[in-house]
Amino acid sequence: MLSQQPHQLIETEEALRARISLPIPLIAEKKSERLFDHDRSFIALSPLLCLTTRGPDGNADVSIHGGKHGFVQVVNEKTLLVPLFADRRLRNPQEDIPTHSEVGLIFMIPGVTETLRINGSGTIIDKHELPDTFFSEEQPDAVLQVEIAENYFQCPKALLRSRLWKPDVQVAPSSLVHLEETSGPLTAFDDDCLSFLEHACFTFLGTCNGKKEADISPRGDPPGAFKLLNRKVLLIGDRPGNRLVDSHRNVLQHPRAALVFLIPGISLVLTVQGRVRLTTDGDILELLAIQGKKPVLGVWIDVETVFLSHSQALERAQVWDTRTYIDPDALPSLAEKITSWLKATGKENLPIPPIEMLQAMLSEEALKKELY
Repeated sequence: MLSQQPHQLIETEEALRARISLPIPLIAEKKSERLFDHDRSFIALSPLLCLTTRGPDGNADVSIHGGKHGFVQVVNEKTLLVPLFADRRLRNPQEDIPTHSEVGLIFMIPGVTETLRINGSGTIIDKHELPDTFFSEEQPDAVLQVEIAENYFQCPKALLRSRLWKPDVQVAPSSLVHLEETSGPLTAFDDDCLSFLEHACFTFLGTCNGKKEADISPRGDPPGAFKLLNRKVLLIGDRPGNRLVDSHRNVLQHPRAALVFLIPGISLVLTVQGRVRLTTDGDILELLAIQGKKPVLGVWIDVETVFLSHSQALERAQVWDTRTYIDPDALPSLAEKITSWLKATGKENLPIPPIEMLQAMLSEEALKKELY
């Protein structure tokens, strides 16, 4: 029987690095402090982002934001303007920013497996000071100005594992028609939240630390891979990725996180907040194994709040309408983005293989062999 308390915890960065080795130099150095052409192009095509902020209580919040392609405006290489639409069921970012300015964003393009991560600081600005051309058909309730501290393209493995854009079995909304928004935050999973989790294949993990930094990380697995030990304990496997361990470091410093879960084709989202521990407990890793392969470690979340809510952002972004999807082959490959970035930052001396070999190493076919 599985213990109801976590054992074999990772509590130091040294112990963390004993489980997750340092990334190769190309990955370790891939962060930039400003936007380049590929970053701008990605943002211009993105209708969806997830945002981590830090609430007045000091803990991470997550929220989804969407609109037409390019709804976020790039002011310059260091600054973004993000329109925010109030959600009556969720605490909105504009409530967090005045107290804590740290933000983490992840941009997505439906149909594309790469994501763009941006961390920095945020300020709520007066929307009336912006030109009318900033707004689309719908005026936002507030505008978030983001000053960029770092940005980089994220490894596609989470989206490949989840098959978020191309699910093996499309979950028809009618099969979950009984699910309803919760009347307010719950302190444990009820039956509806449990049913949603069983079908979820993708989540955003939002964390923050004591250095006024926030981060958001994508996590993806086949439906049914996110586990409940009981209605107060959520378990997630930590699979192979870029090995930058930003979220892990944050958890070691400030063991609180927020997550929002998605199901393809569904406009409901599941939000969870709680205390996080990292564990190497063998029984937990066995429970989280996929295709006979255990995760590197387990993410143990003691649930403090959980609720289902309707996401207007997903609908505004038309995330599940495949007719709006962009052909990934029409975009620069990850290898092309990396080589272009190396030239722009003067880091061409990093030990990297020729472009043809890099293309092969970073192709979906190659990455799919190393998902677990």
